[in-house]
Amino acid sequence: MRAPPIMLVLLVACKALVPEGAVDTQEYVFVLHDGRSFMRVLPADRVPRYQGERMRIDARHRVPGQDVVLVHPHFPIDPHGLEMVRVLRHGPTRGAASHYLWLPPGHGLTVGDPARTDLEHVGPHTWIRPGAFRTAFHRPSGPAR
Repeated sequence: MRAPPIMLVLLVACKALVPEGAVDTQEYVFVLHDGRSFMRVLPADRVPRYQGERMRIDARHRVPGQDVVLVHPHFPIDPHGLEMVRVLRHGPTRGAASHYLWLPPGHGLTVGDPARTDLEHVGPHTWIRPGAFRTAFHRPSGPAR
């Protein structure tokens, strides 16, 4: 059975709209000082940007920069060569207080001034407020058994 010419044109047009190549977006988790968190799909090469004292999440959303303590991908695009680290919040929080991050081998969390507005870049697409977390579990990378 032959497809009508209009169906063939539609199929070709739909194929042209499908992006090919590398992934250009990923899900980011934003963790706030009070323990709340939210997720946004953003460009994969995104870095935190500030407008005054507010962090710009996307074109419509901004939060106070001091409120953000962690930004990390829900799951990294390429976890190869990274180690999984579980971090716990210092101090009392509401909601989930631990997070799994994918960091370069041997990377430790720094103890710094948690009152700083800027976050520290600790791994691929991962930023953390110095002194806000401590390492609870570290799984070194290596050959699978």
